[in-house]
Amino acid sequence: MVDNKTNKEIAEALFISVNTVKYHVKNIYDKLNIKSRREAQNIAISL
Repeated sequence: MVDNKTNKEIAEALFISVNTVKYHVKNIYDKLNIKSRREAQNIAISL
């Protein structure tokens, strides 16, 4: 996500379905209490 990859690109790289990527992205958003990839990028940059 932080590398600006789409869900489809992530799925292809990991040999999983796009729906699986969406499921995990949603869980990441929930755990970090964020709503967008940009917010995730900002968190990653600050680490």
